[in-house]
Amino acid sequence: MPDVTVRFRAADTLPARDLWSDIVAREPGSPPPAPAGRRVAAAIVALAVVIAGLAIAVRAFHRPHPVVPAGAVANGKILVYNLYASAAHQIWVMNPDGSGMRELRKLPANASLPAWSPDGKRIAFAIANSSSRPMEIWIAQADGSGAHVVFACADHFSTAKCHQVFDGLAWSPGGRQIAFLLGSLYVMNEDGTSLHRLYRLNLRTVSSPPAWSPDGRWILFPRTTGGAPGAGGAGNLYLAAADGSGIRQLTHCGPIGHATCAAVLPTWAPDGRSIAFADETTGAIRTIGVDGSNLRTLVTPPRGMWYRNPIWSPDGNDIVYEEFPMLGSKLPPIVTVYEMRADGSNPITLHVSGQPILLSWQRLPSQS
Repeated sequence: MPDVTVRFRAADTLPARDLWSDIVAREPGSPPPAPAGRRVAAAIVALAVVIAGLAIAVRAFHRPHPVVPAGAVANGKILVYNLYASAAHQIWVMNPDGSGMRELRKLPANASLPAWSPDGKRIAFAIANSSSRPMEIWIAQADGSGAHVVFACADHFSTAKCHQVFDGLAWSPGGRQIAFLLGSLYVMNEDGTSLHRLYRLNLRTVSSPPAWSPDGRWILFPRTTGGAPGAGGAGNLYLAAADGSGIRQLTHCGPIGHATCAAVLPTWAPDGRSIAFADETTGAIRTIGVDGSNLRTLVTPPRGMWYRNPIWSPDGNDIVYEEFPMLGSKLPPIVTVYEMRADGSNPITLHVSGQPILLSWQRLPSQS
């Protein structure tokens, strides 16, 4: 605060008091003994101060990543994968209203599945595996410059492992770690060091990237589990504890063919209290509380269409999503981008060129 700074500077100009003359002029002596009650009270106060200090120290050293409350950040640009773009540069950015689409030409060829860092200054992305090149994870500046490899799959895993389907990545809230799905859930430092498998469980995921919770405690991902003969599996959302202590099932959709939902492409609300996802059973965009309660439908598509790829705005006020024709539909393959309020109200069409797939919304420091 400016007034405090001025006061401190003014205090620096005051002449120092001559305490030494005052001290040497005093007569030696001992202070009178304090009453017993006062000594006990002082001891209790001192003990309380010590306990409070220890509690503060413990909390300081074991505090999770801070949650960025809704409204504390501004909405930046949206990363999209443009299907109609040139093969060399398919990662584009656009403004929240759908305007100003431009390709990030400084990224290497075949870059895919990008995600903004929590501070909005960098992009992590993958070079998808191919017959001649195993999967890699790269990091670049927000404009695509300075791109460099932080994880080369071939340096850690077998050829067969590196040619599994790569389902995407997610930054930790503090930007110090990256989680990714490659047959299982892995976590590494942002520079590629300290790679470790978070769970020994093999995850039959459904081509959806993981999503790290705003408080840093959970990593969210969809998973398909096997079902009884003839019943098929079930697609549900799961929460993996970021410290590796356990996995918790969030949705309970039931087996395919009898499912009440099939959750994919989840995204956290910035306040960490709820999750939006695409429901492959109904084609709707739905939300659910982080404790598994309050499953509700925000918006339902017209017949023959799917709503997909919901992304919560960093300020927590809006959700963008897309409309696709269902598989096998005779409708033209046109992608329409929509934006609605976070409660599902006031959906509007954004006029976006090409065939974008929404991937990540940039968080910027608040302008207020």
